[in-house]
Amino acid sequence: MRSRDEDCNMKVLALFARCSECKCSGFRPLLNGDQAVEDGGLFLVDFKQIRTVESDALCRGCNHAMELHAPHSAKPSKSEQEKLIQLANDTHALHARMATTEDTDELHIVYQVFQLCLSALKKWSTTIDVPFGSPKFETMSMYNIVTAFIAFYGESMGTIQQNIDRASQVLTTINTWIIPTPTVYLDAVPKVDRVQYRLFYTRWMYYVILPQQFKSLKQYEAVEIFGHRGLQFFLSFALSPQGRDIPLANDLRHFLTSLLNFVEMSSKTPSKMKVVLPGDVEPPRFFRLRERESSVDLNRSTSGEDENVSRKRTKSESVVSTDLFLRAIVKTVNDARSGSDPDPLDAINLDVNRGEAARIEEKNGIIEFKVIGNSLEPFQDRETTVSLLQLQSLFSVQLPKMPKEYITRLVFDDRHRNMVLLKKGKGVIGGICFRPFSTQGFIEIVFCAITANEQVKGYGTHLMNHLKDYQVKQGNYHLLTFADEFAIGYFSKQGFSEKVEMPKKLYQGYIKEYEGATLMGCQLHPQMRYTEFSSYMKSVRDLQQAMNDVKYPDKTRTYGGIEHIFRYHGSNGLRFKDIPGLETYHDDDNPLKDDDLEGKIKTILKKLNSDKWSWPFIAPVDGEMVPEYYDYIEYPIDLRTMSERLRAKYYVHQHLFIADLCRMFANCYSFNGVDTEYYRCGYRLNKLALELVTKYFPSSSLRPTLPDLKPGLDVST
Repeated sequence: MRSRDEDCNMKVLALFARCSECKCSGFRPLLNGDQAVEDGGLFLVDFKQIRTVESDALCRGCNHAMELHAPHSAKPSKSEQEKLIQLANDTHALHARMATTEDTDELHIVYQVFQLCLSALKKWSTTIDVPFGSPKFETMSMYNIVTAFIAFYGESMGTIQQNIDRASQVLTTINTWIIPTPTVYLDAVPKVDRVQYRLFYTRWMYYVILPQQFKSLKQYEAVEIFGHRGLQFFLSFALSPQGRDIPLANDLRHFLTSLLNFVEMSSKTPSKMKVVLPGDVEPPRFFRLRERESSVDLNRSTSGEDENVSRKRTKSESVVSTDLFLRAIVKTVNDARSGSDPDPLDAINLDVNRGEAARIEEKNGIIEFKVIGNSLEPFQDRETTVSLLQLQSLFSVQLPKMPKEYITRLVFDDRHRNMVLLKKGKGVIGGICFRPFSTQGFIEIVFCAITANEQVKGYGTHLMNHLKDYQVKQGNYHLLTFADEFAIGYFSKQGFSEKVEMPKKLYQGYIKEYEGATLMGCQLHPQMRYTEFSSYMKSVRDLQQAMNDVKYPDKTRTYGGIEHIFRYHGSNGLRFKDIPGLETYHDDDNPLKDDDLEGKIKTILKKLNSDKWSWPFIAPVDGEMVPEYYDYIEYPIDLRTMSERLRAKYYVHQHLFIADLCRMFANCYSFNGVDTEYYRCGYRLNKLALELVTKYFPSSSLRPTLPDLKPGLDVST
């Protein structure tokens, strides 16, 4: 089955691939009734027809085989094929949308996106080259600006909570704003920069509006990727007469006016804005398009960090008894004071102990870390020059395979920087030479070494951790390096991996490749202090162990068995009541097995299948017809699957069967709107299922209850 699906996918993709033997622009098969797919009518043909073409069919345009129509020699993987098919379906849908779009501005954007998707398809690539920039577009996001506005004015415009609620309404309105076309907007706000707004409109359509319909386009949140300029565009329109159609409460007009003044004032000095709310105040929430749920953004600094909204902590994760937590802290402190020897083989203890000596030396001033670089100024600091010379000499000794001239050129290159480790009385004993690519968000580590007689003291790890902390402050969250066979082990211990998380297009062409070396990468977390990470993890681990010891004090206690009871009774059967602790046990507590369970379930399924409202639930949803279904529904179920489970003896209890029924109807109600035919069918079939479950399983506490909302197409229900 899988091979057949892959063959069908390749047939569709061949439509967009040039022939490797000639100049044919794509495979053009002969369809039913001698109908050929011409270039102009490529998107007028249903892709399902293409899937029926024989694999050995020849192209009508060039008379070459289908397999010759491929831009690459390597066949895409199964997951890549699925992404490309999704892109092909979206391109097909974009073509159809152009025929129904009347507005000239919107049509221009749809056509532009259609051409971009088509260009990617012809290369069999899911990466769409966008000519109008990628997020995020400004230093501060709309979310952080609005939060800073609340923090700046405090309670001068009402209570903090009132302002938080207003901000949440405004952010949700912005994030779901149906942006007006340039023609409409310029009529409402005539003094705006036309070119700037047209670019803003293009970006909003591509990153916010179109991804809601076309799944191959990545969905972004408007309040996270746009900043001062975007907020000014929205507020200017919302406060204009034409902006009265935007659903905002009347009391928000004054709030928006003050916000606009704040935005215009702060746009000149965004780096001085503080996004800090009082500790007991929860930040604003907004409706997220990507996750279909209201979420909350944390207070962030304005340093340009990635502004992904943090996942909300669930109740089961966050609720810890205060008394238990305090007792665990006391136990952790007492254990530390007792001076008990830690496990020498424990990985965390080894890591902490190895770095502790270096941290103590740094605290006592024995060692220090500096970032230096060569300057083209004629009067460079003498100490910096001496340190660079010492570092160049160290690299030459520790890296004998590297040409000395090459080391000298890079260490003294003004585009490179050097993190040096200085020891009192010895000078430079270690260092890392790197080149920052701040516009791309990464650095390339060129050389890294510690002098031979200072190794195995934890200096190398501490040096790398200082480099990581420094790069986090600079806003570079990726470290890349080419490691030879002797350095791979060291970099692996420092968190580097051969699987580079950074997209290749961001670093390709920027860094020099070395023959016989392996590219390794390390992704940094913006909220991590790497010089304190190992000791922090040890504290967390010790606290977790102490909490377990306090909560389960008898976990190591061994209880006697009941072997003597079996010996006393000999070969006679042992009753539950003869076992200590089960004296009050009654067989009535264990419900009797339903011998006719399979027959009852079979009867219910038969009646449900024969009902006239069951047609949407007979078989699983077709993923090709509704590609987004399985992205949204986590646990799909249908009547055919339930029948297969019954034959496989899966339903050992009535509750398993009833739970599947409940899930089937819940999936229907959550995916389909109340005014759809599918919702009405689900509601009608749910009524029948409720009657059958009540009839055949009257003692069951689990029932497929009806939803509160009745179907809009069936008012009389």
